[in-house]
Amino acid sequence: FGENSWLQQSNGRDMIWNPTSELFGNFNQNTGFPDPIFGGGHYIYVFGHNGDSPNDDVPAYDEGAFIYNKLSENNFNPGDPAKRRVFKDAMWVGVPLLASNSNLLENIVNINLRVTKPYRQNFAPGWTADQAVNDNLPMYTFSTSDFATVRTDLTTAESALDIIRAVPNPYYAHSGYERTQLDNVVKIINLPVECTVSIYTVNGILVRQFKKDSPITSLDWDLNNHKQIPVASGVYLIHIDAPGIGEKVIKWFGTIRQLDLNSF
Repeated sequence: FGENSWLQQSNGRDMIWNPTSELFGNFNQNTGFPDPIFGGGHYIYVFGHNGDSPNDDVPAYDEGAFIYNKLSENNFNPGDPAKRRVFKDAMWVGVPLLASNSNLLENIVNINLRVTKPYRQNFAPGWTADQAVNDNLPMYTFSTSDFATVRTDLTTAESALDIIRAVPNPYYAHSGYERTQLDNVVKIINLPVECTVSIYTVNGILVRQFKKDSPITSLDWDLNNHKQIPVASGVYLIHIDAPGIGEKVIKWFGTIRQLDLNSF
C-alpha cells in the first residue's frame, strides 16, 4: 500500500494503513473545486507475476523486496525507468475509504479479486494473426445503463435527509479537517443543493445560520457564532430546512480547546 504524505491531517503520513472517510476537503479558490482527500490516499496495489526477468518483472511474493529496491533507486535516467518497471505489473489499484461514522477494523471484510484471463497478448487460444482484434489483447465490456441519477423525486429527497450528519460528532478539540493550529472545522455533510442550516443552543438561542445554494453537498462550521466569537463546549441542535423537501434536526456535541499561544 501507499499513502499521500501531504495529507498529514488525514493519516497520510504515518506509514500505517488507516484510511479516513473524507472524500473531499475544503473548497480550493485556485482550482474552483474542493481539494480531493480520498481517505488520505491509502492506495492498495495488487501486482501480478507476469514474467521471469529478474530486472524487469515483479517476481512471486518476496515481501516487497523487488518493489522497494526499484523505487529506492531514484534513477531519473530515461534509459533505466526503474519506477515504470514496477508499476507496469500493477494489475489492480484501489483507494479504499472508511465508511462514514465507523471505526477502522470494527468489522471483518473479505475482498476477493478474480481475473479469469490475464491481460496478455496472444493469450486467447485459437486466434490467428489475420483474425487479430485489438492487437490480439483481451477486451472487456461493461455497461452503466442500470445506473441513473434520481431527480425531482420527493420520496427519494425526503429519505436523503436521514443521512445528513455533523462530523466529527462528538468533537474532542480536534478534527481531521483542520490544517493548522488555529483551525476549528466541523463539517455538515450530505446536504441538499438548497437549504438553510441553523445552529441553536439546547435552550433555543440561535448561534449561527448558513444559507446554502450550491451543488457541493457539505459546508464547514468554524465553531464560531454569528459574531465570529468561539462557541462554548456543549450540546447544540442543528436544524436543516430544505424548501419543498422537509426538515431535519441533528444533535452535536463539542469540546472546544483553549487557544494556547505558547505552542507557536
